[in-house]
Amino acid sequence: GINAEYMGLQVRHIAFEYAPMNSLSLIKLEGQDRSYRTNLPNGTEVNSILLLLKPDDRDLRPIVSHPLFHLVMTHNVAVHVDSVCTEAYLSLLANTYLYALTEPPSPRRTELLDDICTTCWLVYQDDAQFNTYRKNMVENPNQFIKSGEGGYQDLAQAVLHLAIISKVMTLSTVQLSILMDNLYVQVFERNIQAFGLASLLESDNLDHLIPLWKKSVRDDFTECFTLGSVRDKVRRVAASGIKTENMSDDIILRPRTAKLVKEDHRIHLGHLIALQEICIPDHPTSSDNEFLRLIYVANTRITTPNYPVEAAPGPIECKKMLLKAVSGSLLTGMITQLSLELVEEYATWYQEVHQRIVPLSYNKLQTLCRDRKIDVKKLNYNAETGLVANACMAEGCPFFLHTSTHFRNHLGVWGAKLPPAFHKTVRIHRNRHPQFILAVFMQQKEARSSNNSLLNLEHYQSSEEEVLEYIELVQVAYREMDNDTGGAPPPTYINESEDYQKNYDFWFTDRCVAYAPGVSLS
Repeated sequence: GINAEYMGLQVRHIAFEYAPMNSLSLIKLEGQDRSYRTNLPNGTEVNSILLLLKPDDRDLRPIVSHPLFHLVMTHNVAVHVDSVCTEAYLSLLANTYLYALTEPPSPRRTELLDDICTTCWLVYQDDAQFNTYRKNMVENPNQFIKSGEGGYQDLAQAVLHLAIISKVMTLSTVQLSILMDNLYVQVFERNIQAFGLASLLESDNLDHLIPLWKKSVRDDFTECFTLGSVRDKVRRVAASGIKTENMSDDIILRPRTAKLVKEDHRIHLGHLIALQEICIPDHPTSSDNEFLRLIYVANTRITTPNYPVEAAPGPIECKKMLLKAVSGSLLTGMITQLSLELVEEYATWYQEVHQRIVPLSYNKLQTLCRDRKIDVKKLNYNAETGLVANACMAEGCPFFLHTSTHFRNHLGVWGAKLPPAFHKTVRIHRNRHPQFILAVFMQQKEARSSNNSLLNLEHYQSSEEEVLEYIELVQVAYREMDNDTGGAPPPTYINESEDYQKNYDFWFTDRCVAYAPGVSLS
C-alpha cells in the first residue's frame, strides 16, 4: 500500500519556521490516527518534514543515500515503520517543487527550488532507477514522458528531473525544448482525455461568419421539413463553414491559457510555464502558435501514442486541423443562438406558405398526383373532409402531397397557432354566411382558451377580414366537392331582412354581431 499513499501526495503549504524539530515529535498516536500532525510555535499545523541540503552538504551523501535514511523518509511521508520505499522522499521533493513553482518570485522561492534540486541530486545520483529514468527521458522523450504510465507521479518526477537535467547536464536549447514540449503535451493530453479537445481552445472572432451561415440556411428553407431539420441544417452549415479552407484563415484560434494556468489540477500549465523560465532562460515563454502545435500533438497521441513532437506540422496547418476537430464543440453557443433565430424565421416563412389550406375533391387530388407523379393510393384521403391526413396540403409547400411518417412534426411548425376544427366548422355550415360561421367558430369549445373566454383572432395573427376571406375560400371548395363539377354555384345565404330582430338571436363580440336564428350561441 505504500505506493498508493505517496503517489497521491500533494503539498498544500510550506511552513518556514526555524525551530528544532524531529519526525518523532510529529507522530500522533490517538486511536486509529497514526498520521503526522502537530503545531509549530507560531500555531501553523504541519504533518511532514522536508530535509533540504546545500551543495556544501555533499559529505552527507553516504548517509542520505543509505536505506536507513529512506526508511525514515518512508515513515515521514507515509507513516510506515516497517516499509522502505526509495521513491517516497523523491515524491515529497517533486511535489514540493511543484508547489514552489507557482509561488510568486522571491529570493526565498529561488533558494527553495535550488535546494530541492541539490537535495534530490545528492540523495539519488547513485540510484540506478533514478539514473535510468533520467537517461531514458533525455534519449527518448516522446515515448518515455507519458502521464499514462505511472500517472501523475511520473509527470511530477519528470518536472523535477528536467530541472535537475538543466543544471547537471550540458544540453542544447533544442534538446531542452523537446523535453519541455513533451511535458506540455502530457498536460494537454490529460485535459483532452478528461474534458475534450474543445476545453483547450477558444475563439472570439467568429461573428463575421454568422451572416454567411444565415444566408446559406435561408436559401435551403425549402429543403427543411420540420423545425428539427432547420436546427440540423444550422449545425451542418456551421461545421462545414468553419472547416472551409478560406474561412479558417480568417479565424483566430488560440489556447485557453488563462483557464489552463488556473485550473484545479496538481500539475497545470502554470507549473510548466514557470519551469520553462527556469530551465530554458534563452526561450522563457511559448507563443500561442507553439501551444497550438503542442495541443495538436497531444490530440494526435491519443490515437498515435508515440507521435513525436518534432513531426508536428507548422502552426497554420495545425490550426486548420484543430478547427476541423473542434468545430462543433467550439461553436455550440453560436449554433444555439443561430438556431433560435433561424427557427423563428423558418416558422414565419412556413406560416406564409401554409396560410390557406383548401379541401380537395378526389378527382382533383388524382389530377394533382398524376401531374406530380405521386401515388394517390399512398395518401390517407378523407372523402368527407377533403383533407389528407399524412401529407401537406399547402400548394406552395415544397412537400405538397408528399407522404411522410413525420408529417405531424411538419404540421407542428404551426404550434399553438393552428386553429382547431376550422375546416370542420366551415364544412358543417358551408351554406351559411361567412360571418355566421366565424361567430360559431369563435365560441366553440375547441377554439376557446377557457370556458369563459372567446377566441382571439390576434392569437392566430389574422384579422377578421382575412378570416372571412379564408372561410369563403373553403366554402367554395366544399361546394365544389358537393357538385364535383370543377365550378361552384354562387353562395346562397339565409334571409337577413330588416325584421331580423324578431327572428334572430344576437351574439355580440368586440368585432362583429353574428346572427343565428333559433340557435343559442352562449
